[in-house]
Amino acid sequence: MVWIQLKTVLPSLLTHLAFTLALSAGLWFALKKTFTIKIPFLAALAIGATFSIYNSAGYMWSLAQNRQLIALEASQSAGTASQAQQKLSPVELKNKFLQTVEALVGQPRELTTDIKLALFNEFSSLFPEGDKDRAAYGKAIMRIYECQKFLFEDALASKKYGKLMKSKDREACESEDGSFFQRERLIPPEIAANNTKLIEELLSGP
Repeated sequence: MVWIQLKTVLPSLLTHLAFTLALSAGLWFALKKTFTIKIPFLAALAIGATFSIYNSAGYMWSLAQNRQLIALEASQSAGTASQAQQKLSPVELKNKFLQTVEALVGQPRELTTDIKLALFNEFSSLFPEGDKDRAAYGKAIMRIYECQKFLFEDALASKKYGKLMKSKDREACESEDGSFFQRERLIPPEIAANNTKLIEELLSGP
């Protein structure tokens, strides 16, 4: 983790070092023209470099401390969340997990490996069989987004051909079992009707 942080901030640290060296050199030449100074040029650069390295070390130390605080807060939050989840029924816990996944998918840049691991740890009671259960959840969730893709494809095809298009894939989604999401159909009838209405509105537009 420290190495990753170092690689991230290294360009800024090198820029600071270069700026400090340039400032030290400029100050040395300015003082040399105005005053008689006995500090060698290389010594002036060394002083500037030392100051920059000291400043960068302090910055990295601050980052390390912040990381430890964040980890501590996350650990405490996870413990609180775990206690709260113990009061939820399996259905409520599952719904909370799905809502959390939906929110994270909307922010793909935030969906790091650490966050995924924390998510599965937080809802570990949903996966008593480990990878097998996680794979089942992943398959069900990906199916929803696959059906969403079919809707977009039908919308584009409808706009292209000037008439309402409905693929067999989208029809299959609307008739597929939705028990995983605690509903009769994967795509409930009211949502299917709204999807059709959306495409019709797209056709009637400019």
